[in-house]
Amino acid sequence: MARYRVVIIDDDKMIREGLVKTIPWPEWGLEVSGTADNGKTGLEVIRKTRPHIILTDIRMPKMDGLELSRRVREELPAAKIVVLSGYDDFAYAQQALRFGVVDYLLKPVWAEELHRVMGELVKTIEKEFQEKLEYITLKKEISPGIEHYLNSIKREDEGMALAALDTLIQQLKTGDPSPEQLKKAYLKLSEWTLEVLRYDGFLAAGELKAFKELYLELQPLLTEEELDRWLRKFTQETVKIVRAGAGGGQHHPAITK
Repeated sequence: MARYRVVIIDDDKMIREGLVKTIPWPEWGLEVSGTADNGKTGLEVIRKTRPHIILTDIRMPKMDGLELSRRVREELPAAKIVVLSGYDDFAYAQQALRFGVVDYLLKPVWAEELHRVMGELVKTIEKEFQEKLEYITLKKEISPGIEHYLNSIKREDEGMALAALDTLIQQLKTGDPSPEQLKKAYLKLSEWTLEVLRYDGFLAAGELKAFKELYLELQPLLTEEELDRWLRKFTQETVKIVRAGAGGGQHHPAITK
């Protein structure tokens, strides 16, 4: 049974139909949910079927593959885009990578190469899906405590956020997890916190770069005490950046809870 959808876009009918009919898509749990002979129609098919993987030519009428990739990146950022091109053009490849294309294959595409790429993409999609499930599980396990934690950060109240964090830490330590398990849980909590704050408008995408050094500090930590201190530091830094964003005129939505 197919788990993921593929859309194929190429103005060459022979290539388009050849990919549909000769590639064993079910072997990867894939199905071709639509095809198109130009970028404009392709975008309509993508909007309708919301595929996980998109195979597209570069040079096509009405809308080329690069513009299509740019549009897809804005509307369906999780989709994996693979460019199939008859042109070994480094400039094209550079632009494609800038628009989030994950691979750039030259025509004619050998079956072995497509097998490799599809296999890697399916593994990536499954990993991302699993991470989303873990985020949801994490939210369910420690809610409503996490809501109190997030709202304290949104209110820029460091003291309240740290108090809410202490409660979360106690919940996360239920079952006596190992330091390595605790590190993974703290990492997930911190990443999920930033994602929610960004989605809700309390952090701009550019502000996430400020956490790069903090995450580097987490990597070598081995003890429970070190990890607890790191998560408290993360919380303090998050409140500080949210507060600075508000003070700098960045719009923050109203908090309803």
